[in-house]
Amino acid sequence: MSHGRRHRPVGDEGPAAAVEPGTVEAPPADHGAASGPSAGAALAAVLEREAERFLRHADALGGGPPAALTTRDVHQARVALRRLRSNLRTFGLLVDPQWSATVRADAAWFGGVLGYVRNCDVLADRLWAEGPVLSDEDSVRAVLGVLAVEAAAARQAVVEASRSERGERLAATLRAVGDLPLTDRADQSAEALEGLLGRAWHDFRNAGRPVRHHPTERSLHQLRLRTKAFRYGCETVAVVAGKPAERTARAAARLQDRLGLLRDAAAADAWLATAAGAHPELAAIAERLAVVERAAAAVDRRGVGRDLREVERRWRRWRG
Repeated sequence: MSHGRRHRPVGDEGPAAAVEPGTVEAPPADHGAASGPSAGAALAAVLEREAERFLRHADALGGGPPAALTTRDVHQARVALRRLRSNLRTFGLLVDPQWSATVRADAAWFGGVLGYVRNCDVLADRLWAEGPVLSDEDSVRAVLGVLAVEAAAARQAVVEASRSERGERLAATLRAVGDLPLTDRADQSAEALEGLLGRAWHDFRNAGRPVRHHPTERSLHQLRLRTKAFRYGCETVAVVAGKPAERTARAAARLQDRLGLLRDAAAADAWLATAAGAHPELAAIAERLAVVERAAAAVDRRGVGRDLREVERRWRRWRG
């Protein structure tokens, strides 16, 4: 029984890809202050990159039959939307609030639809990795057959969302993101991004406190959300701050990855309980699989405190 097997969340890039140096070039100086790019121009460059990433995969999401959707297209589109939403929240003072609220709401809606597919794919990988060790292949296939019905419905929902009026509006908005509606505060030097990151840092620090003393599934989930926002903010600020921000983002990515594994284990455990209730003939294999998920979660939970402290250490070295 391989309790230590690692299942990296498909929806997360993992520590190695926390920052992509060189992929976001600082805009020309004439877009902002004389000493360099403005905060608005630097943010716009990041948002344009993520919009382009989403649009590269958007056609595939609605352009064919549901069965033709690939995990890569779903993953890349979802990550792009998540980064867009996060940056608009963290650096929201630079962008027209009404425009930002609409984009964030549409991105959250579409990201949720994509997340359903991602969760099915991750769960299938987890069950297939451990199942044959615990039971005969036919029993495992029976469990996966139940999941496949849900996965097919999830892919159908993505196609329908992509072709809907709201999905087309989101795509059109992201095609025009180069004309970002900025506020007066966006004319500040790009160094102002570091100050705006303070909100994400405080949210992250506050979410980490209950996890230190009495971690629960809810507190770990909240920390995961705040870690993502802080990580993406650090990656954006790295355009200006360089290596210190990159190192902090990488530390946050490692924590995010671990918290994602815990979330996936909890989701798998819950799904197996539901499946066993609906299909009593699968109860025995479902329980054995659930035991493995709980054991994997116990292993990952022990490393959360260490990863949390490393993020805080990196921040202190950078920001004091």
